Amino acid sequence: MKKKTWIAAWLVLSLVLSSCALLPGEDDQRAPPIITPEEIVYKTETVIMGDIFQTVRTSATVMSAMQYNLSLKGMRAVLTEYNAIAGERVSAGDVLAVFESEDLNKQLADQRRTTEIARMNYENAARQKENAVAYYEELQITAKIDVRIAENDFATAQGKYKNGEISENEYLRAQSAYRNSTAQIGQRLAQAKDSAESTADRRAQLELEAVEARLYALEEQYENFTIYAPIDGILTYVRFLMIGDTVAPNETLIYIADDSKFYIVATGSAVRDFMPGMEVQVEASVRLEGKRETLKFEGYVVSSSEAVREAIGVSETAALIETPYWPKDVGLGTSVYVQLVKDSRHDVVIVPANAVEKYGQSYSYVRVLVDGVCRERPVKTGITTATEIEIISGLEPGEEIVVK
Repeated sequence: MKKKTWIAAWLVLSLVLSSCALLPGEDDQRAPPIITPEEIVYKTETVIMGDIFQTVRTSATVMSAMQYNLSLKGMRAVLTEYNAIAGERVSAGDVLAVFESEDLNKQLADQRRTTEIARMNYENAARQKENAVAYYEELQITAKIDVRIAENDFATAQGKYKNGEISENEYLRAQSAYRNSTAQIGQRLAQAKDSAESTADRRAQLELEAVEARLYALEEQYENFTIYAPIDGILTYVRFLMIGDTVAPNETLIYIADDSKFYIVATGSAVRDFMPGMEVQVEASVRLEGKRETLKFEGYVVSSSEAVREAIGVSETAALIETPYWPKDVGLGTSVYVQLVKDSRHDVVIVPANAVEKYGQSYSYVRVLVDGVCRERPVKTGITTATEIEIISGLEPGEEIVVK
């Protein structure tokens, strides 16, 4: 029994001693690692002095100072001839399109016959009036002679009656003959005067004028069936049509533009800043000798009356730009860009646009690097562009600022 107890005590002591060996000794302690903060590197720019320009840039198109919208007038008609080709240059008076209408042809033939009849009626009435006037003038002369003869015959009868040379019955017959003769002369004069003053010729004239007006309207309509070039110019638009097509009136068929005078026409909200007299820079991308090149030239904004805008075919909000020099490769229909300097400052503090940050609507600030330390500083800004901002106060040239 004693022997078993001794063995158990020895085992416990061995386990205790072996577990102590697993613990670190006092001389085996290690210091915690030292963490060095990473150095902050800022992207900076130096504040400089310079010029800054606030510009407005918009697209525009070279357009003719005068263009016409050509269409069929009056009534539907069938196309019988079409000589219009888009891009072709034409001369004033050239026939561009011809139309025909069977209904109009019939109306025109009928009206020409009606007019001819009315003209003959008027000419006949005019001749009758001329003859009546001449007869009346002649009758007035012969009537005076006839009256004088009747008066003399009656006076002779009166003398003979007083002298007893004729009976009372003979005297009364002479008196009756005198009265009948003067009455007949007066009646003939009255009838001749009525004929001379007749309005039948005037009525015939008015009827002729009415039918001639109708004929003129139909002939004008017939003339409208031929569309002529109103000016020397270029056909900028031609509607596709085939011979035999029926065309409705007042539909645009052809645009012709005067290529002797151009405007650069800019539209859109940006043109509100374009005022008459302002100078602009024009950029046109054209192909020269097989290569795409950008041409730059100067222009100026011109005021435009309603008549000018209507002639060009643009709205009231359009800006019209002229240039004293037209590059030969910039022609009708060319798309260009125009740039207007809306505002500018010279020799002022300028920083990159990405250096200025805003807080709210009115507070602007930059981050200035001073002795390696980044500090916020409020600034007052001026002209702002897409890439630069004018600093009115808060910065001095040469300072280093942090940019994004």
